[in-house]
Order: sequence, then C-alpha cells, then structure tokens
Amino acid sequence: MIQLNFLQKSMVILTFAISFVGVSASAQDAKSPIPENAHEKRFGGGWDCNWGFERDGSTCVPVKVPENAFINSSGHSWQCERGYRKFIDRCEKINVPENGYLTDSSLGDGWECNRGYKEEGQKCVPLVIPDNAYPDNRLFGKGWQCYWGFKEVGGRCEKIEVPANAYLESSGIGWDCDRGFRQENNVCKPVEIPANAYLNSTGDGFDCARGYYRSGRSCMKVEVPENAHLDYAGNDWECNEPYRKVGDQCVP
Repeated sequence: MIQLNFLQKSMVILTFAISFVGVSASAQDAKSPIPENAHEKRFGGGWDCNWGFERDGSTCVPVKVPENAFINSSGHSWQCERGYRKFIDRCEKINVPENGYLTDSSLGDGWECNRGYKEEGQKCVPLVIPDNAYPDNRLFGKGWQCYWGFKEVGGRCEKIEVPANAYLESSGIGWDCDRGFRQENNVCKPVEIPANAYLNSTGDGFDCARGYYRSGRSCMKVEVPENAHLDYAGNDWECNEPYRKVGDQCVP
C-alpha cells in the first residue's frame, strides 16, 4: 500500500475540494433560473448576460459606461473613445502637443510627432536637418537620413566620391568597381588577364581556361600523363580506370 506524507495528503484533499466546488458551481449555474437581462447559452448550458449588461453574482447589471467611452465588442465591458485613454474607471483626454498627432495604437502616450519634428519630453520640437538630408519616419534615431549618394560624417552629409570606372552601390552609401576592374587603394584598376584565361564571374579577377591551371598571375598548361584525362573542372587530371595515381603517373 502506498504511503502518502502530510504534504501529499493535503494536495490530494485540496484538489478534490476545488473539483467539487467547480462541479457544484457549474451544476448550480445550469439549474438556477435565468435572471432578467440574460439569456441561455447556446452551448454548454447555463446562461450569460445580454449585450450591454455584465454579471454581478447571479444577476445582470447594466455596464457603467463613463463619459467619452462606449461598450466594446464583447458587450460586457467598455473602452475609451479615440483621443482618450482609460484611467481606473474613467477616460482621460490625451494631450497631443503642437506639431503632433494621435496614433492608431493605444500603446504609449497615444501620440507621435509630425514629420520634421522629434519628441522631446512632452513636446514636438523641429528637427535640425543638415544639407543633403531629409526627415525620416522612424520613431528612434536622429530623425533624418542622408540622400542617396551621400554619407553621414560627424552630423553632416558628405558626397561620396566615386572614382573612375566605378559606380554607386544600391545602398547609396558606398561604391563598387565596374566589371573588369578591381579596387586597390580607393581606385579601380583594370584586371590583368594573362594568356589562356578569362574574366571570372565576379568581374574582379580571372579564371584559367580548361586545360590550364593557375600559378600566381599566370595560367600554365596541365600536363596530362599517359592513361589519364582532364578532370571535371578542367584544371587538373585524373587516371583512367583501372589505373591509379602515383606521383605524376598513372600505374595499373
């Protein structure tokens, strides 16, 4: 027989008591008459208050809607009108500062500053926007961004100097060399392509042609021994079957 300690016995008794109370309450609710301003539930038995009423024990009382509020979609509570926020049992007006506007969200203070202004305490103050910049709509940060082709340097927007044979990248805050050129000391120099080579896919270097391998800045011919062939990449060789590689030869 399992022996329970005092704590385990107490938990069993408490669980049974809670279950008994819940079942008894449900049964009592199902058997109790439907009060005024209430209706029978469609599922699960029992009753619920009509729209505009809230439950108070075994009765339904009208929802007390304060000034500048309305009954919400549940029908059993209330919420404040736009431009107001809930404070205990009433709705307080949201004080929107000059050059600000009400937001759609009920979070925070309920207002944001207009474009070209930033929040400072409970006010909206004008942004100091440098030349070649524009105000953005981000809630955080300095409130402005440099135009495309300019970058921020010490609170200013300086033009990006693009060297010859280069172009501004998509972000607008840097540059890349044209195809066939490579960056070296902030200039774009032509890619030197040796014999038996071609410009690679990135456009800033070269690859050796099939049958040649890279050695420094040159492409050397692959010497294929007897009973061997060029590999898939074409820059080395491998033995035919059933030969195997030993040094630079293919032996049975």
